[in-house]
Amino acid sequence: MKKAIKILLVIAALLVVVAALTCFYVVEEDEHACVVRFSKIIDVKSEAGIYMKLPFVDEIKVYPKNAQIYDITPADVILQDKKTMNIDSYVVWRIEDPLLFFQTIKTIEEAEARLDVLTYNNTQVKLGKLNQEDMVNEDPPEERNAMYREIAEKVGEGAAAYGIEVIDVKIKRIDLP
Repeated sequence: MKKAIKILLVIAALLVVVAALTCFYVVEEDEHACVVRFSKIIDVKSEAGIYMKLPFVDEIKVYPKNAQIYDITPADVILQDKKTMNIDSYVVWRIEDPLLFFQTIKTIEEAEARLDVLTYNNTQVKLGKLNQEDMVNEDPPEERNAMYREIAEKVGEGAAAYGIEVIDVKIKRIDLP
């Protein structure tokens, strides 16, 4: 009988230690942490520190707070004069609203897929109004930067619905197909 009580006490002590160790989580300076209970967010922490959660019930989803660079796969764009150019671009973005981000898309991979579509569509619309000779020129960079800002604003408007802030969109290279 005494052995059974000792075994139960040891098991109870182990359970208490495991529960005590799993009821804390750490949020780093460069991340957002979402506390998820039964597939619903109950809390979002964006400040660095140690926080408590319910052990075995709450799950922590961590998202980066810092800016991310997504290199978009080069794609063909048809210009106004019906010529095709191969556009290689990238997007600089970050998660602005982790709650909305989790509710709408949940993963970084899905965010990059949505940014890919938004950037391609807005680049197609903007560059589709230009001729090839307008693309290949020696104009001052201010004109290109204005075009980049306009594309970035349009992509940012679409990405805001997912809790994403688009910082910049740039075209790295324009080639003939």
